[in-house]
Amino acid sequence: MNIAVAKTAAETKLSESFERIADTLPGGADVTEARRAARGMFSALGLPHRRIEEWKYSDVRRVMSTVGDIGEVGTAAVSADVVDA
Repeated sequence: MNIAVAKTAAETKLSESFERIADTLPGGADVTEARRAARGMFSALGLPHRRIEEWKYSDVRRVMSTVGDIGEVGTAAVSADVVDA
């Protein structure tokens, strides 16, 4: 038996926004594959909610009832000093 998971407006918006910018994100083949797997998990599970035991005190689905677009990837470089800090 298959059960369809109802997606909230925020989950739909996050998925659509990410699909729009996915090809512009940095990273090699390993990173792209990890993102693909994460998108699949998000598509299957959605945002955490109170019915998931580990999230019973943090209902992310309710808190994120609305969400804006995921921003475009910038071209700003990060120096090693900033990473080390």
